[in-house]
Amino acid sequence: MLSTVPRSAERVDEFVYDPEDPVPSLGGTNLAIDMGVQDQRPVEQRVDVLVYTSDPLEQLVEITGPVSVVL
Repeated sequence: MLSTVPRSAERVDEFVYDPEDPVPSLGGTNLAIDMGVQDQRPVEQRVDVLVYTSDPLEQLVEITGPVSVVL
């Protein structure tokens, strides 16, 4: 597994996950219901969610890296 270690001057993004208060799913498609695109701003306001925003991308960007699975 590859990882990137932040430079000492970079701030580390972190949050605390509470299994007693899971982040709700707003919209999208799951196994039972197809609700389509929904406004995610209410979820983005939670303290246990990280949100990253940028200008629109001008070209395709690979964000996954190598993916593998063993079944």
